[in-house]
Amino acid sequence: MFDAIFISVLRHVLVHLHPRLLGSRNFGQFHSAYRKQHSTETAPAEVLDNVYAEANNKQVTVLVGLDSSAAFDTASHDTLLQCLQCRPSSE
Repeated sequence: MFDAIFISVLRHVLVHLHPRLLGSRNFGQFHSAYRKQHSTETAPAEVLDNVYAEANNKQVTVLVGLDSSAAFDTASHDTLLQCLQCRPSSE
């Protein structure tokens, strides 16, 4: 019974929250996550399409890819938590 109520409430929240998130100015035009017809495959395809289009227009094109996930894997979680706790609140 609890599971059915939880799922119903969650579905209701998501139905109302999703459009607000997509309409937020913090949700960039090129943000691919959580959008219909977008995925981790469509984002690189769009980037490459833009690179090819600019190359066809005889524009110099440079693509730099950075993987910052490794930085978080090597950082000490205790140190990160201490840094976050020392920061002043944004409220």
